[in-house]
Amino acid sequence: MSAPRVGIRAFSQEYMSRQVVSTLAISLPLLYMIMAIDGDKKGMFKIGVPNSGSLISRVPSARAREKQIYASERYMPMIHATPNDPDDTTTIGEFGNMPTVGGAGGNGFLGRVNLTSGAITSVDVVMGGTNYSPNTQIQFVGGNGTGVAAHATVSGGVITAIVIDSGGSGYTIAPVVNALSSGTRHDLHFKRPSFGKTEYATPYKVSKKAMRWQKNLLNGLSRSEKEAALSSLLQSSIDEARVPHLTRIARELIGIQTIGDMGPSDQSATVWDHQLSLAASCHASNVYGEVDRSMAENDWWRGNRVTDHRAANVLDLFNEGNYTLGCSDIGLPIQLGFCGPSLFPQFVSQALANGGKIVYTEKQPEFGMFGIKRQIVQVNDMFVIYDPQIPDKKRIDPRTGTYFPTNAFMAVNPDTITVAFDPEAKFTVDEPFDQTKIEGGQNAFTGQIRTEIVVCNEAPKGSVYWEDVGSV
Repeated sequence: MSAPRVGIRAFSQEYMSRQVVSTLAISLPLLYMIMAIDGDKKGMFKIGVPNSGSLISRVPSARAREKQIYASERYMPMIHATPNDPDDTTTIGEFGNMPTVGGAGGNGFLGRVNLTSGAITSVDVVMGGTNYSPNTQIQFVGGNGTGVAAHATVSGGVITAIVIDSGGSGYTIAPVVNALSSGTRHDLHFKRPSFGKTEYATPYKVSKKAMRWQKNLLNGLSRSEKEAALSSLLQSSIDEARVPHLTRIARELIGIQTIGDMGPSDQSATVWDHQLSLAASCHASNVYGEVDRSMAENDWWRGNRVTDHRAANVLDLFNEGNYTLGCSDIGLPIQLGFCGPSLFPQFVSQALANGGKIVYTEKQPEFGMFGIKRQIVQVNDMFVIYDPQIPDKKRIDPRTGTYFPTNAFMAVNPDTITVAFDPEAKFTVDEPFDQTKIEGGQNAFTGQIRTEIVVCNEAPKGSVYWEDVGSV
C-alpha cells in the first residue's frame, strides 16, 4: 500500500500551515498574537513551512543570532546583565576618571559565621563597614565545607545583614567571610541567562483496515482521486492530534501543565522536559533561565507579579503595570493582555464605554486569509485577548481537576519575547510508518506531529502577572 506515502505528500505542508494557524488562534492565542504582530516573520502563513518564519522576535540581537540559536543546544540572550545604579554615574571634568560599575568598593566589614551540623545557618554582622554597593557578594574561605552561597543586605553603603541562600555542608570549622563589592569584582554580578529547547511530539494513527475499506469504496476512480480520498483519513487523524499538541504547548506557556509554573525539572539540562512559562517570567524570586532572581544581585532581571486582589478594571490594570510597576518607565510598556471567560466580557464592556473598540481578526490581512473571526479588545494602544488557558474561576485546572480559585490576568510587551522554532520541527508532520512491519505492531499507520521550541522573555520587567482579579 503505497497510497498513504503518496497521500501524505499530497497533504502538503501548506495545508498543515493553514490548519496550525487556524488552531493557534483558538488554542494558543498567546503565541498566535506574538507571531501575528511581528512584521519580520514573513507572514503567519509561513510558520509551518520549512526554513521560513523560524524566529519570532523584535529583539535585534536575537535575530542577529538566529543561526547560532539552531546551531547550539541552548539559547543565551544577548542582554546586558549589570544592574543600573544612579550612583555609578559621575560628572567628568577635564581630566576626570571614568565611573566604575557598582561603586568604588566597600571596606571595614567584619562577620561571624554560625554552624549547625556542618551547615552555615547564619552570619552575625559585627562591623558593617562603609561604601558597599547593593549587589555586594559574600565569599566564604576555608572551613573544609562546600555548597554555601550568600548575599548581603546593604543600607546606605553599610552591610546590615547576611542572607544565606545555601547553607552548604561538611563544615568542621567556621570559614572566614569576605564581603566583595561589585565595584572591584565585575564578574560577581553578571549571570548570563540560558534557555534549553523543548520538543513536543503528539502521535497520530490511521487503521490500515479503514484505509482498505476506503480504497474498495473508491473502485473506478482515478489514481489521483483515490490518493486524495485516502489522504483525507490522514488529514482527519492529524487534525485530531493537532489540537492536543497545541494545547500542551499552550498550557506550558501559561504555566498550568506542570505543578505551579516552575517549568523544567533541570534548567541546566541540554534538552528541557518542560518549557518555562511566560507566567514564570513574571516572578521576582524564582529561577528563570538559570538566573536565581531571589538574590539581590539578580534584581535586574525580575518580572512583576501581583498577588493581592485587584478589581476587574482593565484600564486600572494597564495603568498599574505601566506606571505603578514602572513598565513604561523603562521603555517597555505592556501592550497585550490575556484573560479568561470571567474577565473578557467585562473588559469588552469597559472598553466600549471608554472610547475603546472591538477589532475582529478577519479585518486584518494577516488573519483574514484563514477565515478566522476573533474578538480583540482595543483600549487606547493596548489590546486584550481571550485565552482559554489562562487560570479562570470558570475553568478546570488540569493539574487538580477542580476549578481555579481566582482569575488571572497576564500582560506582556511583545517586543521582549523571543520564540524560536527548530527548522525541522515546527508543527511538522512525520510521514506515517507501517506498524505491521514491526513484530507485535498494530495494524495501522502511525506518525507524529513535532515542535521544537524555545520561548524567552528577554526583558521580564516589561511583563505583569496578576494572580487574583475580579469577583472574590
